[in-house]
Amino acid sequence: MASEPASARNGDVAGDPDLDLRVERGLPESLPAGSANALFLFGTCFHRERRLTGLEIVVDGVPTAATAFGMPRIDLHDEVNPPSDWVADDRGSAADPLRHSYRSGFW
Repeated sequence: MASEPASARNGDVAGDPDLDLRVERGLPESLPAGSANALFLFGTCFHRERRLTGLEIVVDGVPTAATAFGMPRIDLHDEVNPPSDWVADDRGSAADPLRHSYRSGFW
C-alpha cells in the first residue's frame, strides 16, 4: 500500500498531519496519446479526529467526487488498531483514536 501526500481544496485540511490518505492504485507510468482514457483510482482516506463527509479527486483543477466513499476497510482498520473487544466507548490506537479507518475506502 503506497501513501500519498494529503491535500484539499480551499486549504481546509491540506498538510493536516491527522489526515491519512493512501492511494493503492494510482496513475500508470504512461498513457497512450490521442485516445480516450479512464482512470480507476482507489485507496483509503480518514481523519484521526474528524469524520469526513466526502472525497473529491482533482485533475487539472477539476474536482470529481469519488464514486464510492466511506466503504468498509477492515484490513486498514486492523492494521492501525490493536486487537481489542469492540465496545461503544472503546478508543482505538493513537493512529486512529476514533476508529474512522474502518469506513475509509474510496474509488
